[in-house]
Amino acid sequence: MRYAIAVVVLLALAVGVTGLVRHAQWLKTKGEIEKQEAIKEANLQRGQDVWRNAEKAGLLYVLGRETPALLEDDAKLRARLFEPFVKDERVYNVIFERRYRDRQRRDQTDAKYLYADRTRIDVLNLVNEERSGVRLQYALADRKNVNCVFATKIIPAPGDDNVNLGGMITVLVRAEEDNRFLLAKKPAAIAGR
Repeated sequence: MRYAIAVVVLLALAVGVTGLVRHAQWLKTKGEIEKQEAIKEANLQRGQDVWRNAEKAGLLYVLGRETPALLEDDAKLRARLFEPFVKDERVYNVIFERRYRDRQRRDQTDAKYLYADRTRIDVLNLVNEERSGVRLQYALADRKNVNCVFATKIIPAPGDDNVNLGGMITVLVRAEEDNRFLLAKKPAAIAGR
């Protein structure tokens, strides 16, 4: 009888310890998930904040509403568009794209880049959200070595303008690495073996 009671007690302890271990693992996993979500949220917020600054700097250009004197002086135009971003190390690139019709009524596109050599990116579908009309996605740049948030919004043409057709404002902001970036890089690492 004592032997049976000892076995029952040992089994109960084993089940209790196993339950505690599983609960501890669950709490650890839950904590990791919350940490990853906090990183993602901070990355997307940073992308949206930089996009808002880009909108302030370049909306008039994209809509074709800048003064002719500024449009004719490329140095002054670049200074106006990109001055807020040049010293910000978080900013990987800023792109202003303006669509318009020329005098022969042909559609044209003019794009201004903060860094013309930083245009090759791989947009990932692991994070894809829209906030206030701004599309926010994760992306990898520089041969998948730079984690970025790709934030873009199409700017519609003003309703009464047949020459200026609107355009697009896009920013690429360096992002803190989370498990989504690691997942996206993993196939490239396997293929590189």
